[in-house]
Order: sequence, then structure tokens, then C-alpha cells
Amino acid sequence: MPTLYEIIGIKHPEEVNGFKQDPMDGVSMVYTFADANALGQKKTQYFENNGSRGIYHDGWYACAFGPFIPWDTPGPPHA
Repeated sequence: MPTLYEIIGIKHPEEVNGFKQDPMDGVSMVYTFADANALGQKKTQYFENNGSRGIYHDGWYACAFGPFIPWDTPGPPHA
């Protein structure tokens, strides 16, 4: 979303229909549009998908698979 917000030129809303919104995580990737070799600006990233999870921090990556391989959700669970 930070990338889309920057492209469209809008800010993340602080409130929607009377409900306060949590701050948005993430970094806009617009800086890469003019330079495909631009260095990443995010030092820490975390993801979860179907029980699998991973964290990247400053060049290091740690992960743990859940019952499914994240990019192969139609496949069978692995042992």
C-alpha cells in the first residue's frame, strides 16, 4: 500500500467511518521505478502464509515451514 499511496498521491487515513486506523507498515518502492538496481530500504520484513513464517533482517533470513509450502498451497502437507 505505501507504493500505491505514493503513486496516487494520497495519505493513509487516520480514521475510517469513525474507526481509528492502525499505522501502516511498509516502505514505498517508487524509488525503484527509475533505478532497477536501487538498494532496498527495508531492514526488517516478516511474513506469514498458511502457517509458514519468515523474517528477513539486515541481510539475514530465518524461516519455519508450517503444514503447507507457502507458494504451493494446493499441494499436500509435507511431513
